[in-house]
Amino acid sequence: MSNSDINTDTEAGFTLLEMVVTMGLFGALTIMVFNLFSTSMEVSKNAAQPVNDYIDAQPALDALSEAVRNSPDIQPAVGADALFVLDQERKYSVWRVTDAGLTNGLRTFKGVQEAQFEDIDGLTEVTLTTRSGFTTSARLGSRFPRTETMFSKAFMAAYMPAS
Repeated sequence: MSNSDINTDTEAGFTLLEMVVTMGLFGALTIMVFNLFSTSMEVSKNAAQPVNDYIDAQPALDALSEAVRNSPDIQPAVGADALFVLDQERKYSVWRVTDAGLTNGLRTFKGVQEAQFEDIDGLTEVTLTTRSGFTTSARLGSRFPRTETMFSKAFMAAYMPAS
């Protein structure tokens, strides 16, 4: 069989142009699928962010609520960035934000970046801000009747933990 015996008009196969067009379409399709996947991942991340912020703040708010509820004496510090809490054994703790997070010396909540405490009508208003910027607040009250506080300004200044 010689080269002149081959009929190129009936040979099956792809031309170079057909291969280039096919590869171009496949590449465009791959890019579209990647962009769709990337966009869906970003949407998923943004949808989960409020839940993550809540998860950071809620345990700290729960612990503060428990401490305030079971305390006969609660007093925000002068700058409202710390909260003095007296427990039933007459031991006090100071809740404040450090570089590690919100702490009372025993427990630290790493997700909290800022805390403000204020005495409003006999209740303690707590405002927490997480590291991602989410802010939540609550008004907390003690189950004990309000009495004279042992936390004078001089006491709080003397026992304020160093920053």
